[in-house]
Amino acid sequence: MFWWLIKKKTQTQPLSSTEPDKQIVGAPTKSKTGKILAVLACAIIVIVILANSGSNSTSTTSSSSTSSANPSGGSGSSYTPPPAYVPPISKALDEKNGFKDFKFGMTLEEAREILPPSYIIGHPEANETNFMYLATSANRIGDFSVDNVRLHFFEGHLYRIDLFFSNSQNEIFEAFKANFGEPFDTDAWKRDDQPLQAKIWLGSKVSAAILSLPGQPWDSLIIYDIEADKEAHQFKDDAPKRAAKDF
Repeated sequence: MFWWLIKKKTQTQPLSSTEPDKQIVGAPTKSKTGKILAVLACAIIVIVILANSGSNSTSTTSSSSTSSANPSGGSGSSYTPPPAYVPPISKALDEKNGFKDFKFGMTLEEAREILPPSYIIGHPEANETNFMYLATSANRIGDFSVDNVRLHFFEGHLYRIDLFFSNSQNEIFEAFKANFGEPFDTDAWKRDDQPLQAKIWLGSKVSAAILSLPGQPWDSLIIYDIEADKEAHQFKDDAPKRAAKDF
């Protein structure tokens, strides 16, 4: 009997020892789960950091591109080009509407009544007549003399006046500035095929230009009715078409 009890105890002791074993085995299982969760949490954190980094990089690139496209800079700003230069309008040039008593639009007879020309040149191919004045009362601007005054008539009406001078160039220029305001530069004028240096005054109806060869003193002034001048030039440009119709 005692042997049986001893044997039974011997058999039951291992059974009782399994409880601690279960606790020991269970502890590592919980530790693995914690590690897995920790690894997953770290992975999620890394993904979030990388995502934010990519978003910031895209935002920086976009901002940089926007800054490049908008020279004015600033968030939401847009580039506004400088306004185009608009020359001042000379009201005095429109009011004068000519030179001395010669007014744009007057006829050949009206101009002759004011002052007979020194001589007349006809240009029938351009439907134009020129009155030339030499050493007359028309050949002066204040105290300064003008070598030649030429009136251009298109279809019998005055549309352009040319003044040619070889002395007092700066004084004549200053006299025009005093009367018609500050001129502005232009590269639109030529003499034959030679580009000229030029400054112009612009009215609503009348324009004027002071001209010279590059690097030379001013040598001429041209005053003209803008619309009538266009018509006269158009008539000259159409001369080949008119000639072609004669064949």
